[in-house]
Amino acid sequence: MPRRRPWFFGLAAGLMVSMTLAACGGAGAGTGAATTSASAAATATAATQSTTVATSNTLSGAFDEGPGGCPECFNPLTATAGFTWLEEYYQPLVLYDVNFQKIQGVLATSWSVSQNGLAYTFHLRKGVQWQDGKPFTSADVKFTIGLVQNPASASWIASYFTDVTGVTTPNADTAVIHLKSPDAALLSALTFLVMLPQHALSSIPPAQLVKSSWWRTDPIGTGPFKWEKYVPSQYVELAANPTYWGGKPKLAHLIDRYYKQSGAAVLALQSGQIQFTYINPDVVSTLKSNPNIQILSGPSQVINYLGFNLHSPLWKDVRV
Repeated sequence: MPRRRPWFFGLAAGLMVSMTLAACGGAGAGTGAATTSASAAATATAATQSTTVATSNTLSGAFDEGPGGCPECFNPLTATAGFTWLEEYYQPLVLYDVNFQKIQGVLATSWSVSQNGLAYTFHLRKGVQWQDGKPFTSADVKFTIGLVQNPASASWIASYFTDVTGVTTPNADTAVIHLKSPDAALLSALTFLVMLPQHALSSIPPAQLVKSSWWRTDPIGTGPFKWEKYVPSQYVELAANPTYWGGKPKLAHLIDRYYKQSGAAVLALQSGQIQFTYINPDVVSTLKSNPNIQILSGPSQVINYLGFNLHSPLWKDVRV
């Protein structure tokens, strides 16, 4: 099941681009690193309290509000949504650009495909560190893909990598993904896969890692923000990563607040308690009249579908 299943996931695209440009310093600090890896076309909407953002070093928002969110889903291998937040501290090798027209590098700076289409060679960004100071290397790429392919990890994205026969690491800055048959969708699949630290997770059996406390107590990534505090059912707080490869973020903290109802998040936005949230179309006209609120919309990789439970006896009747 694709993680971008809800219609309103795409409102993160326009929102995160706007927020990242304001939050991160350094050349290229935010254009690919903190945006979501969405890739198709639908229109979606978010709202932001611009005046509050401009006067604070902390941005609070409902990152997981709406059907595109996944509150308290911290394992990126099993989470089918919520990557707007997760990709603030984890990062993939590659990512779609903000217009969803082409794939750009994040942790990989360049890549090439063998003439027979059976090997993808990725050249990794040099000098990238995990948030505990350890270097990010090709060994982490090999570990992450191997973990995804392990059925015990319960990863929803495993089906995207069934043609992968292995990953070789000629050196610390180069990873080669080998395929049993050409797969034109491999690069797109990699936009969904955030890299994970081998040195921190290899000692945990994949079956135990599924629900490990590590995801909510000690997670480390390579992104612009790092884990700081988690209050169950209330919020998660990230702090700026001072060693981020794209430059230290200008924002000191990001806070993801949880709301049981979308209406509560909208009220929090209007009162200034948070600086942005996802919104439904029926509240757009109301919020547009507030001079302190900016409505953001943009393309999205959202899929609308109607699914049938074929295990139900109802659908076993050919007359239905």
